[in-house]
Amino acid sequence: LHGIWSQPFSFFFDFLVDNQFNALRVPMDLDLMLNDRTPGYITPEPDEGYPSPLASNTSLEILDWFVAQCADRGILIMLDMHCLDTSGTNASPVFYSSKFSRQDAISGWKAMAERYAN
Repeated sequence: LHGIWSQPFSFFFDFLVDNQFNALRVPMDLDLMLNDRTPGYITPEPDEGYPSPLASNTSLEILDWFVAQCADRGILIMLDMHCLDTSGTNASPVFYSSKFSRQDAISGWKAMAERYAN
């Protein structure tokens, strides 16, 4: 959800609908899949009418909201385990490391599958 502070949420959702997007890839890291966190940089726009306060939600709660907003507009979401943690893809070009095992990767995907099964 990088970049959402630059415009109100409605701007992005309107753009997607107006341009007939039917799917979005959402890159995320394994650490988030396994350990939800509350970043302080996501804040609602003062004039937006979306559910609030997003700033007090955890990262996965915000993702839940985003997925629901896309579903309401008929937009599919493809989750992408883009990297293992916030150090990025250059830190580990594969889905495991000394910090995260192969089993951790499987557990992360299971957690996301269970979270978004319906």
